[in-house]
Amino acid sequence: MKRILPSILLLVILGFARLSPLYAGEARPAWQEEWEKTVAAAKQEGQLAIYGQSGDESIYVEAFQKAFPAVRVAYTNGRLSELVSRIMTERRAGKYLADLAIGGTTIPLETLKPAAALEPIRPLLILPEVLDGSAWFQKKLWFADSENKFVVIWRGSVVPLFSINTKLANAAEFKTYSDLLNPKWKGKIVALDPRRPGNAANLTVFLYATPSLGRDFLKRLFGEMDVTISNDRYQIVDWLARGKFAVNLFSPVRKEDMKAGLPLMDVKVTGPAPLGAGAASASLLNRAPHPNAARLFLNWLLSREGQIAYQKASENNSLRADIPKKGIVEPDEVPEEGREYFFYSLEENDKKQRDKEFKQFLNEIIPRN
Repeated sequence: MKRILPSILLLVILGFARLSPLYAGEARPAWQEEWEKTVAAAKQEGQLAIYGQSGDESIYVEAFQKAFPAVRVAYTNGRLSELVSRIMTERRAGKYLADLAIGGTTIPLETLKPAAALEPIRPLLILPEVLDGSAWFQKKLWFADSENKFVVIWRGSVVPLFSINTKLANAAEFKTYSDLLNPKWKGKIVALDPRRPGNAANLTVFLYATPSLGRDFLKRLFGEMDVTISNDRYQIVDWLARGKFAVNLFSPVRKEDMKAGLPLMDVKVTGPAPLGAGAASASLLNRAPHPNAARLFLNWLLSREGQIAYQKASENNSLRADIPKKGIVEPDEVPEEGREYFFYSLEENDKKQRDKEFKQFLNEIIPRN
């Protein structure tokens, strides 16, 4: 009898184990149930309204529509500043037509966030692979806003500070940023005006905020090197290509320029480097007309599948570190683990270009035309 009881007990335990969903594989993770509910609700809504940067429609819409054909995307394109102005006008009239705003980080941080027009994105993320920090650069999912929840970003591209005419200068002559101060380049440098908002201001803030460079470097650069200032990027590229100048600051060479065979080259130096999100941020409007479709889109976009599609279509570096880069993104654009970067798209850094002290400093050191 004593030998039979343990056997019966074992059979009872095994019987419960077979009935338990945990062991039978019947229970699904909570995230999966939430995901399926979101997909079903998004299909029921059947539509998604995105206000986004001109030229980016194909980057986001085509791959998403293939993945979820039941959700039709209405993409309104234009300059993000104008689109956000439109959004605010619509909201004042009691019209809530946009679900998502996609583009650069400055406009949503300066306009939509202060107006309390945004819904937190982080609590709406469902997929474990999206929330897994190890999948992302520096082991975290990135947001531009200081609260770390409203303006999500997925691009992180190393931005070259300067480029050269390869017939007049050799990249090997520039080991650090300080090599720009070589008297050899005096009068041979042209720069996009950093006193105007945009890329030049962002890159100048990087120099200003980097302890090893800072105010002294900028004073010497603009005080000693006889830098020509221009507001026209296309003019700068033309001047550089024709050899009027050897070095161009703050206006990186575009892929089209290099493909055209122009003697132009971005230069990489050692030390800290600027990092930018470009036009790759999303903000979710509160009182959105299609909240489930917006939630579905955000989770898909930040997934491995979504970021592979984004990176392939845009040829820009995704902050996801677990997707292929080779042959898709220029190697110099991909940030390296362990190197120091100044991510100027983050709110605390983005604000610096509008800081009164910084603007006054630039007005003092840059000669007026």
